[in-house]
Amino acid sequence: MRGETDVYAIGIAGWKRAGCLHQGTERRLRALEKVLPVRERTIRLINHADTVWQQPTAMLGNVASAVRAIGRVMNKDEDVLLLSHDVAWRP
Repeated sequence: MRGETDVYAIGIAGWKRAGCLHQGTERRLRALEKVLPVRERTIRLINHADTVWQQPTAMLGNVASAVRAIGRVMNKDEDVLLLSHDVAWRP
């Protein structure tokens, strides 16, 4: 909305051998939704076997598409884009 700062969020959870990165991403996005009006302006990109058929995956092309999609609708002079990213490091 013009004259008002809208907040958009992208949650990104990559693969991890043990544990679940997507749970941390979900917790952060839910916490964010409690304090900021982002519920209708949030994209989740999750790499997890349980959600691969329901959620877009956190692949480079999907991340780029999500950023471009939000960039087309947000007012770059007054809106904010937040990225929440869990990184899985491999030795």
